[in-house]
Amino acid sequence: MKNFTTFLILILICSSIYSQNQTELKLQLEKNKIYQIKTSSEQYITKTILGQEQASEMKSFNKLIIKPISFESDFIITEIHFDSIGFESSSPKMNVASYKEGRIKPSDPEGMMNYALNYFIKNALSVKLSKSGKVLEISKLKEFPDSLNSGLNSMKGKDGIFVQIQANMLQNVEYIKGLIDLAIAHLPNEEIQSKDKWESEINLASGGFNSLIQTSYKIKNIEPLKINVKGDIYYKSKNEEPVLMGGSEVYRELNGLGEIEISIDKKTGLVRNGISRIYSQGMMIIKKEGYEMQVPIEVDIKNNYVGIF
Repeated sequence: MKNFTTFLILILICSSIYSQNQTELKLQLEKNKIYQIKTSSEQYITKTILGQEQASEMKSFNKLIIKPISFESDFIITEIHFDSIGFESSSPKMNVASYKEGRIKPSDPEGMMNYALNYFIKNALSVKLSKSGKVLEISKLKEFPDSLNSGLNSMKGKDGIFVQIQANMLQNVEYIKGLIDLAIAHLPNEEIQSKDKWESEINLASGGFNSLIQTSYKIKNIEPLKINVKGDIYYKSKNEEPVLMGGSEVYRELNGLGEIEISIDKKTGLVRNGISRIYSQGMMIIKKEGYEMQVPIEVDIKNNYVGIF
């Protein structure tokens, strides 16, 4: 009897340990509850043109508001809007945000960009999410009014072209998918053990340049309220079709590596906090009127994530 009791105790201990080292990682949101995720990014770019280095930087931010509307076995219908969004760039020098006053005046690039950002955040999107947090579909994206499109199309010069590219991204579904995926698409959507690994892929479309982020995740440790995760990132950016900038055709090809560390909330599956960093290098090819220039380029990107729920 004593041996049998000891055996039962050992089984209970082993079961407890097994339970503590397994968890189900998927989105588990409540209907009509509000969830917020802030993402900020710092991007440092170095180009070498005719032997001279040219450095620039861009700092950007956005805040997602997520409201689950309905649930199916494989996906969640949510209402998502951007509470705020903006960026600060060094070249061209610009500091814009959705909460700043904007105006439709082509000679005022910052005013035009502020107006476009402000219009964008008023748009509540209907977004279908997988249980891993990946965007499956976006609808209800409102087009810019004719007055704003007309103003953007009439902008000239370096600053004007820059604003045209940045503003038009806000009308690109693939770009918006990428912003949302970066904030929440980190999950395997299945029960895993503490030593398990899983993969994710995020496609980004930014300024005409397409990028792929592939991440291999693994659990560092499991705490009562959160799961700490670490991942290795492979980054690739290549556009098959040229991006038109000031009459030039621009191609870009980059390859890079990076790391990510995040804490995932056990109850919701959303990111509590985290950081990632990607370093890439490659070539930018500029073609115009039979002339071609190859520009070596290095890009260092740092991202920060904070969940509020």
